[in-house]
Amino acid sequence: MLKGLFSWIDKNYWIFILVIFGISLSLTDTRKNRIWSDAEGYYMYLPAVFIYGGFYNDIPVNTTDQYLINPETGMYINKYTYGVSVLEAPFFLVAHLITSNGWFNSSDPNGYSKSYNESILFAAIFYVMWGLWLVFLALQRYFSKPISMLAVSLLYFGTNLWFYTLDQSGMSHAYSFFLFAVIVWLTPRFLENPTHGKMILMALVMGLITVIRPVNLMLALYPLLFEVSSKEDFRKRMQFVWDQRNKWAWIPLMFFVVLLPQMYYWKLQYGQWLYYSYEDEGFTHWKSPYIISLLFSRWNGMIIYSPLMIIPLLGVIWLAIKNKLSGLGVLLLMLLFLWVNGSWHMWRFGGAFGYRPVIEFMTVLAFPFAYVLKSSLKWHIVLRILFYVLLATFVWYTIRMGLAYFGSWSNDAWSWWHWWEAVKTGKNPY
Repeated sequence: MLKGLFSWIDKNYWIFILVIFGISLSLTDTRKNRIWSDAEGYYMYLPAVFIYGGFYNDIPVNTTDQYLINPETGMYINKYTYGVSVLEAPFFLVAHLITSNGWFNSSDPNGYSKSYNESILFAAIFYVMWGLWLVFLALQRYFSKPISMLAVSLLYFGTNLWFYTLDQSGMSHAYSFFLFAVIVWLTPRFLENPTHGKMILMALVMGLITVIRPVNLMLALYPLLFEVSSKEDFRKRMQFVWDQRNKWAWIPLMFFVVLLPQMYYWKLQYGQWLYYSYEDEGFTHWKSPYIISLLFSRWNGMIIYSPLMIIPLLGVIWLAIKNKLSGLGVLLLMLLFLWVNGSWHMWRFGGAFGYRPVIEFMTVLAFPFAYVLKSSLKWHIVLRILFYVLLATFVWYTIRMGLAYFGSWSNDAWSWWHWWEAVKTGKNPY
């Protein structure tokens, strides 16, 4: 019966998309302001380029305490890069067309009115749905359609991915999730048939991933270690790299193409083509990264706010021990992820629901997660039922906490007592 249901969903995937879309809208407030704080920095490039002709003080900035005017240039200082705005651009332009013509009772084409705000929400939903579809396709290389569909659905609703799609739609993670999904989907296709077109696409996507969040360049390990399970496999992969050396020239070229607009902004703002805009912020805990806190802290701990994540994390270790499904490569990638992000000076990453940097990495964690789901089919019926109840509980808990979330949960005053009150009541305890 379950397989029949999932088979029907696969054949009628757009109906499934509409169902997910409808559920998604039921979990969000379309009136919420999504152009503020970090998200405003990612977005600001669009009104600056298409409406105001620059980053000047006529832009009606919302987060005025975060974006200040550079007295030397007269422009808003924006430490955030432009990558997210590239993906938001089609939706922004539609919103600008609607607002400029006064359609649907819209008004004030200033880049910040209702239509623009809603365009960010729909952009995030679009890219995450597309990303989930790509992961679904990639999973089918190893798993049945029902298991693949179940895996992506649970990762969406059972982690903070849904929250950063629907509530914090302007943050970078929904867009990075999509770009990661492209690499995960494209990797086996490139390795099996390495054309120039695929290399150009992979280089462009990796370039955009890096511009959005430079540390995510570590994803380049994924194609390098994909399905590598022995020294002989690694030797063959290095031989493949050498044999395809005529295509690698596309990588620096595409990276330069992607980076050039950002370099131009840095030149205008700081007088330098290359500039570290985060200035005194950096990785100050290399020798003692906050890995345990990253996972289990009351301040945005990954497992605390998305307990379902413990299953793919354990699944990675399981696959690495069994030496299956790129388990060693994914384990190495996740260890690097924990070390790098645990070394950031603000390891909890400020106002966040759960540990937001892991969201894009759910694309690679989908494989160990699906492996556990598949393995569960062989468990004793009692154990299997308990496991499914646990999964449902994790989904319920994460959605309940996400709906109750308020940004102050990451400040020093947030205690385990506050967390427990939020769990019990489903409301913000402040």
